[in-house]
Amino acid sequence: MDAATTIRLFEYGVKLSLVGVFNSIFLFPVYKFAGDQVAMATYDPVKELSLSNMKQGNLGTIATTVAAYIIFGVAMHLIDKDFEWFTAMRHRFLAKKRAQNYSLFISSIPESLRNDEALQQYFRGFTGGNVVIDGDVALDIPKLEKKVARREALCAKLEHAINVLTIKKETPMHKTKMCGGDKVESVPAYIEELDQLNKDISEEIDRIATLKEERGLEASADPEAVVAALATTEDLTGPAGGEDTKIEE
Repeated sequence: MDAATTIRLFEYGVKLSLVGVFNSIFLFPVYKFAGDQVAMATYDPVKELSLSNMKQGNLGTIATTVAAYIIFGVAMHLIDKDFEWFTAMRHRFLAKKRAQNYSLFISSIPESLRNDEALQQYFRGFTGGNVVIDGDVALDIPKLEKKVARREALCAKLEHAINVLTIKKETPMHKTKMCGGDKVESVPAYIEELDQLNKDISEEIDRIATLKEERGLEASADPEAVVAALATTEDLTGPAGGEDTKIEE
């Protein structure tokens, strides 16, 4: 939708520019032949084809007024048409069965609801149950994110090393440390390091999932208990709330 709107804006600029070109077809002759031929020391063809070639009170300025009304009128007409197009396309886009069109983003979640199952049950409690498909609490997990970023960088290095080995028929080597360190073959070393990273990331995800499950109410809690827990919270934006849920790593 954003790309289509941007293209539509470009089209609007092109159409408005063409209107300016159309106006110049009759404005240039008017400026040249109906203008006041002011004696100049140096001939200026650009000034001769512009409004500056006319003195105050020249009837040729009527053409400039007409051109202004034309370009402003066309601009307003195109904007009105674009509003109609955007409204129709926006409604059509929002009517599509896409997850982002039926999702809610909330913040300042109470401690008792900082749990996927508890959050889902809270919303299912007043929406009829079948309306809510899923609910997830976003976590602040910088250590896991660093490990994932490190794995992505390692994958790029491994792919490069494999390409060097396959195409150039050379065995890529690298040092284990920036300063000093042993020189080892890149492919087996990267594979071993990648296996260890995958294991660490899996363990970290399992540990975080366990900690996340322990926070808030149990998964089998009664929806009414969830509502009661929310009602007893002092202030959704106070100490019990928060923009993100922090998991101690």
